[in-house]
Amino acid sequence: MTSASEKCEPERPVTMEEVARAAGVSRSTVSRALINHPRLPAERCEAIQKLAGEMGYRRNAMVSALMADLKSHRQARTVNTLAYITAHPSREGWRYPNPSFVEYYEGARDRAAEQGYLLETFWIQDPAMEAGRFNKMLHTRHIRGVLIAPLPEPNGTLPLCWENHAAIAIGHTLLEPAVSRVVPNFYQGNLVTLEHLQARGARRIGFATDAKTHERVQLSWLAAYLVFQQRLPASRRLPPFICPDAEGAGMAEWMRAHRPDAVVGTQNQILSWMRAAGRGVNCPGGLVFASLNTGRSPEDPPGINQQSRLVGATGVDLVIGQIHRNEQGIPGQPMLTLVPGVWQGTLT
Repeated sequence: MTSASEKCEPERPVTMEEVARAAGVSRSTVSRALINHPRLPAERCEAIQKLAGEMGYRRNAMVSALMADLKSHRQARTVNTLAYITAHPSREGWRYPNPSFVEYYEGARDRAAEQGYLLETFWIQDPAMEAGRFNKMLHTRHIRGVLIAPLPEPNGTLPLCWENHAAIAIGHTLLEPAVSRVVPNFYQGNLVTLEHLQARGARRIGFATDAKTHERVQLSWLAAYLVFQQRLPASRRLPPFICPDAEGAGMAEWMRAHRPDAVVGTQNQILSWMRAAGRGVNCPGGLVFASLNTGRSPEDPPGINQQSRLVGATGVDLVIGQIHRNEQGIPGQPMLTLVPGVWQGTLT
């Protein structure tokens, strides 16, 4: 009869040495085969991987990460570089359209440094460097990990040799190829904001954005607004205001037609649209405004802090994880990581 202690004893893991003996090869050959090392024929890698799987061999993730770290410290500094790839029309243009863009980079840069990496920006639209030369440069510098900054336009693509890199995109703007990405949880942020306004007593809550921003987040903010509206009586449901430009044209007419007592805007700029329409905002007796991308200074309106630096830091963590697992190229199943926003500020 088997004793209770024997039943509880964990099964001893299969070692790499045991796989090597069964395959009739050296331990180093097994190690190379498990990571599809280019010095070994693909058929031999597949045979050893199949044997290891049949024997129940499992790689130790912690040891793999440690060995990757030791290797990176033994090699040249360039091996430790991660690429932050931008694609705006000018080299520094990525810094200006949205304050979150700089925070993504800063969060990524600081987390990379904590992990022993250097984050370096690369401008893929450089007119002095066509796509083939750009990819060759990354390859020559042994840059395995890349972070794709938000693109200037939604639904974009990049001429990158994806098979050479572990890659994470920030935001939804990269449409093709379908790589894993890290994104602020836009849907959750809007629901939190709408619930704050309702708890404060707002009864007719509107939603305002511009068409380009609307597309950049894959309609996530609008989806949350429409779901929230379904909980309300029909008399309290307002159509969203989606401005065709970034100047707020039509805001005054929308406000007169639908008489909101509170508005959720996708950025702080919408506050100026409301004031230009001749309405007092966030003052006694005035309209209430909450922003879905705020919280950088005491003068900002209340609303959602998207934790943009955490988004960038999370992107670095995901890229480094791929490097340690020897994952590169377009994944068979891209993953989406959502970073929740947090409410910041006080409604008047």
